[in-house]
Amino acid sequence: MNNTIKVSLVDDESLFRKGINSLLSTYEDIQILHEVENGKAFLDKLRADDNHPDLVLLDLKMDEMNGIETSKVLVTDFPKIKIVVLTSHFSTGMVYNMLEIGVAAYLVKNTSIADVHHTITEVHKNGFYYSPDIQKIINQCLTNKPAIPKHSLQVKITSREKEILTLICQQYTNAEIANQLFISTRTVDGHRSNLLRKFDRKNTAGLVAYAIKEELVSLEPNI
Repeated sequence: MNNTIKVSLVDDESLFRKGINSLLSTYEDIQILHEVENGKAFLDKLRADDNHPDLVLLDLKMDEMNGIETSKVLVTDFPKIKIVVLTSHFSTGMVYNMLEIGVAAYLVKNTSIADVHHTITEVHKNGFYYSPDIQKIINQCLTNKPAIPKHSLQVKITSREKEILTLICQQYTNAEIANQLFISTRTVDGHRSNLLRKFDRKNTAGLVAYAIKEELVSLEPNI
């Protein structure tokens, strides 16, 4: 049971929630912890119970409290819960904005259940997951954006931290980074924590989005 990924489903479409619940429950490594209709109901559950999910599949368009508002609260108040957007709304601007908020992955509702499961396992393993389509959007946004002063230049990082940050952004796990650099996984985790602190990010997804936005690294396809 230690390898089980606890997942919450937050979507205002009851039939869709039930379907995703049924499909994901066929995977032995998935445990559906909550199934709720909007962000407020989800946050209420989190505040009432210490048994939190590892990850939430979150719709964007919901009554009472939508996915954008919910994500902002989760990143601040519950940073250990990884956010995977699962929505019918897909636009370049929305994807990039949600990544900047700190969501770990972005999926559309016509995604296959196998791809949903793959995304969940990758996010659980690495802290985030950018599919090839999402990587294209990021590169497009970086290509089209106007030149702006980079706040990150005020933050000093070591050459080793830069090396590790690049590998994190290329979606390598701590163990894989440790093997490549001939260091321990504990050392990698220490560098990751230092990077989060230096750039004032709440989670790995936020760190990666910031590093790419500030062009600290180049995002090379690695999937």
